[in-house]
Amino acid sequence: VVKVPAYTPSAVVDTTGAGDAFNGGFPHGLLNGMDLVDAAQMGSVVAGLKVRGRGALTGLPTREEVYDSFNAVNKSLGS
Repeated sequence: VVKVPAYTPSAVVDTTGAGDAFNGGFPHGLLNGMDLVDAAQMGSVVAGLKVRGRGALTGLPTREEVYDSFNAVNKSLGS
């Protein structure tokens, strides 16, 4: 069992769609060759970034935001 830490944004505006965002980020990671732990972290990052904005779709982060944050998280975790 591996614990994947939640990605915590600086501010939470709207949690609508956060689970859906995770459910998009996780398979995205798997389909792009990530192992299960990295894919779960990708899902966590997408969900964490999503809650910064209002609305299920309009609050979604860009691909660049996701990968920048994902890489920063992995660097801080020593991955």
